[in-house]
Amino acid sequence: MRKPLTITCTLLATLLFALAPAAQALDIPTSFGSGADTKVDPGDEANDNAGSTTPYLRTRANGDTSGNTHKMWLRFDVSGWDSNTAVVDATLTLVAADGHVGDASAIDVYGLNDDYAGGEGILGEDWLETTIADPYEEGITWNNAPGNDIGSDSAVLSANTTTLGSFSIADGTLTGDLFTFSSDALVDFINANRTDGDDDLVTLILTTEDDYLHKYWSKENVGGYAAPTLTMDVPEPATMGLLGLGFAAMAALRRRRRKA
Repeated sequence: MRKPLTITCTLLATLLFALAPAAQALDIPTSFGSGADTKVDPGDEANDNAGSTTPYLRTRANGDTSGNTHKMWLRFDVSGWDSNTAVVDATLTLVAADGHVGDASAIDVYGLNDDYAGGEGILGEDWLETTIADPYEEGITWNNAPGNDIGSDSAVLSANTTTLGSFSIADGTLTGDLFTFSSDALVDFINANRTDGDDDLVTLILTTEDDYLHKYWSKENVGGYAAPTLTMDVPEPATMGLLGLGFAAMAALRRRRRKA
């Protein structure tokens, strides 16, 4: 007597499983909204702000902090995403720039913890890409960058950041080649950052332990190359609605079965 209900529930479950993967991709470049991208350098340039005029971003670890070392800060404005909808996948994409050295390297990716307010002489998650003269507000530098370990050519401060993983750069990379990074940790970080905080900003920090210069196009490039971009996959609204209807139907069928 219960077989038809069992078959109906099985069919509904199959339908829900088929619908679940549908998602839409949101491409968010650093040029959108309050986004920003920059590099910071130690040594004689430790207090210098690179500003928003350079077309290049860089990573390199030169063995010390006297110079020729570079770390990158990227900020994405995710205000276009409904915080009630969880991200199911996320990818960071960078484009190799002119002068990129094609030696194999590993690039480490970290997230600046949400609502990090900084401290004395240290900027918070609302760091400025460019120094403002009037009224004076200091832009990001090696010495004031949020989460930066100023005494290391490759490390960040673990208390203020979350390790998200790394990606590899192969030998023979050419200008215009794409580098991509994705991980479960990146997805979890974005979801926690967006839903737990009161802002729409996600900052990623890129470093390396390798003594090879790698250059990437910033949002200021004039060659038509894409700025650093964070792509977030979120469920399609229509799919979410159908899933809700399906679960409601299954619940109703179960209630009818209990009453019978």
